[in-house]
Amino acid sequence: MKGILLDEFVVVDKKNDLINKGYGEVHGNKIKLNLIEALFLTEKGDLDVFFKEKKMSFEKFLNYVKKFEEKVYERFLVYRDIRMRGYVIKTGFKFGVHFRVYDRGKFMKEHSKFLVHVFTENEKITMFDIARFTRIATSVKKEMIIAVVDGEGDISYYKLSRVTP
Repeated sequence: MKGILLDEFVVVDKKNDLINKGYGEVHGNKIKLNLIEALFLTEKGDLDVFFKEKKMSFEKFLNYVKKFEEKVYERFLVYRDIRMRGYVIKTGFKFGVHFRVYDRGKFMKEHSKFLVHVFTENEKITMFDIARFTRIATSVKKEMIIAVVDGEGDISYYKLSRVTP
């Protein structure tokens, strides 16, 4: 499938099945993919991204995306890992986190089940962050997951929850 890179998103024809698989948003007769979705599909070999009529390799595309998103590679690793486990993963910006995740087989049937925020192993996570994430997740009835990516690209997941006496 062919995608056209337009600044901070990639546009593909609507005639494919991407929406039903949890990718992108419909805009007229096109599907607009965020950059991490497009990176994933490019790496898988399902998407060829073109910029100014030239096909971009995965590496060139990744370097382009790095101009827009700090630590995008770590977020991409988490996105890929969760997708490969069979979940649908979408942006979580409206919740103040990186991603929202839908349980297997529940996309378009139920609301997302998890919120995920990505940190690198060298980033500090403050008690303020933990309290904020826990409150957000509790208020929207979702489970909060912290994904920590180490220097080798391995990911550890930590579930945060609020305990009330």
